Amino acid sequence: MARRLMVCTLLAVAACSGAYAVEPLTLAGFTIDGWTVADGPKTWIGGAVEEKIDGFVVFHQGFNLANSQWLLLKQGDQALDVYVFTYDTPANAYGLYTVMRQTIMQAGGAESVPIGDEAACHPMGQLIAWVGRSTIILTNATPKPPSKEAFVTVASKIASQSQTKSEKPELARNLPTENLEPTSVIYCHYRQALDQVFYVGEENVLGMGTDVKEPTEVEAVYARYAIDNRPHPVIIVRYPNEDAAAKAADAYAATVEAKSSQSEGGWRDFTLRNGKHTLIYYNGKVVGIAPEAVAVDHVKTIIQSVSPPPAPPPAPPETGGG
Repeated sequence: MARRLMVCTLLAVAACSGAYAVEPLTLAGFTIDGWTVADGPKTWIGGAVEEKIDGFVVFHQGFNLANSQWLLLKQGDQALDVYVFTYDTPANAYGLYTVMRQTIMQAGGAESVPIGDEAACHPMGQLIAWVGRSTIILTNATPKPPSKEAFVTVASKIASQSQTKSEKPELARNLPTENLEPTSVIYCHYRQALDQVFYVGEENVLGMGTDVKEPTEVEAVYARYAIDNRPHPVIIVRYPNEDAAAKAADAYAATVEAKSSQSEGGWRDFTLRNGKHTLIYYNGKVVGIAPEAVAVDHVKTIIQSVSPPPAPPPAPPETGGG
């Protein structure tokens, strides 16, 4: 009950301040030609939606989930579960979108489709779209999935309620696009999301959030680059202060088993026994990691693009002689 009151209060304050609409997308009164609403819509506040999406709620709560909506659409012998999840910011809605997109990737791949700010569709029956502060998820609810066109049509109708475009969070926005595998990107705050693609062991050496019920100011982005036909994953983590960043850089370095290492200009370069390199970059509140790099200089450029080194101090003004 306390969590529900807290979420509702935060949403009310934000609405009064004009920062954003309380519910930018809604399933209330939703209709679409050729489909019948067979059940719903229903709404849950915060983590109460666990009764409906058991197993994934930890991901949603890790992005400050405000409310969840659901309805069931039917067309003949086909049916779609339709979800709209609303978060406190577009950045967090984008984060959940990237995390759930990984579930599509692990199920066999995702195809980008032009819906909302960004969307991906799996040919066997799932679509995920990021639209402002909301994430739309459609899943097949019958043995035979509807066509891709049906998924796109339904999601597009829901997304059409929003006519504005949202920016990705800064860490994701700054990722260089050259050689980037776009569907590999994950933006998150808690290690549960990152563990899908980058598991560093039982110890939380990167100092990310671990309990989604406890707030954290840590944010991270994971991305994979294809360089010289080799995968090059990178992780960039931003901390609330420099001490936390330095502690995480040291803790991760302590886990690396290398035959040699060198440090220079904020970089630690560990040469591994397989000839690859583990790179750790420490820059103020930011730590960048490339766990197994071959194209070392290229990867360094990528990480520094997301977190450029601080500019040198301005030169002192010249004084006149005489």
